[in-house]
Amino acid sequence: MEIIQLKRVQEMKFMRHWLWCNVWQNVLDNIPYALSPSVTLTVYAIQAARSGKDSIDTVQAFTTLSIITLLTDPASRVLGTIPIVASSISCFDRIQNFMISSSREDCRTELEISGSHSTSPPVQSLHSADSVFNSKENQHLSIQLVKVSIRPAASASVVLSNVNLNITTCSLSIFTGAVASGKTLLLRAILGDVSPESGTIGICSRRIAYCSQVPWLVRGSIRDVICGFETQASIDENWYKACLYACALDEDIRMLPSGDQTIIESNNTRLSGGQKQRVCLARALYARPHIVILDDVLSALDRTTQEHVVEHLFGISGLFRKLGSAALLVSHSCQLRHAIIDCTFADHLYS
Repeated sequence: MEIIQLKRVQEMKFMRHWLWCNVWQNVLDNIPYALSPSVTLTVYAIQAARSGKDSIDTVQAFTTLSIITLLTDPASRVLGTIPIVASSISCFDRIQNFMISSSREDCRTELEISGSHSTSPPVQSLHSADSVFNSKENQHLSIQLVKVSIRPAASASVVLSNVNLNITTCSLSIFTGAVASGKTLLLRAILGDVSPESGTIGICSRRIAYCSQVPWLVRGSIRDVICGFETQASIDENWYKACLYACALDEDIRMLPSGDQTIIESNNTRLSGGQKQRVCLARALYARPHIVILDDVLSALDRTTQEHVVEHLFGISGLFRKLGSAALLVSHSCQLRHAIIDCTFADHLYS
């Protein structure tokens, strides 16, 4: 109650100027009705007395009041529309500025790299560590932040200041911190959705997969959502099955009446929250990204499923390492962080 009351008091302070404008608008609207008859008749009586004429009679009084009423009503309406017109012009100005502004200002730079990412990982070695491509000679810089300062909005204060970060391919970086400490803001800056206040952000490729905290799924079958609505002939079946197994979706799909042809969307209840998160993970994995950004996507999974997904996606023989991808994971789970670190899956831990 104290916090809400304090916020309400602050809101009223910010609204004070606007509220006084409303008061003066109402005053101006009602002045013609309240003062015009009395002022008009008073002025006429004073002029009549000075000129020696008779005072106003009944016919003149009612005629005068009728004329005043005909004039004051439009005048009051005009005065009342002035703030509305000003507000409308201001709204149109904001819309115009938005329409003529650039759709997206991407301040990221391309990093010069040698070699290329694997686009067709050896999925037949899914359970083996023989095909892991994370040797030192195959690694290169994937993401680089140099003295980056970021604020969530132009009017907000700087949340992240002087951030320096180097992330290589075939690596897993975990970001931890308190709520509202800027973890998601950092991910958005790497995605190019937020421009840094200062510093530079470099990425090796724009082939980036992103999974947000809240699963976003288009309407379609599980198969179509994961494969990006590719034609049946163009779907890589081996890679598709590997993605399902790595995300622990194969058993769940077998239990569904329609299998991977089950129609899903963000608002339906056919899939649980954890299943939706894993569908998003499988979709990101199937796209073979060079950089994968995951914003607390494992929080809705039970412990057993969580361990399976962590091992087969981020482990020493995980698919992201086989792809040569740089994985960034935001996590609020202490158990998950310790499990990944204990299994030597994590290459970097940022707090």
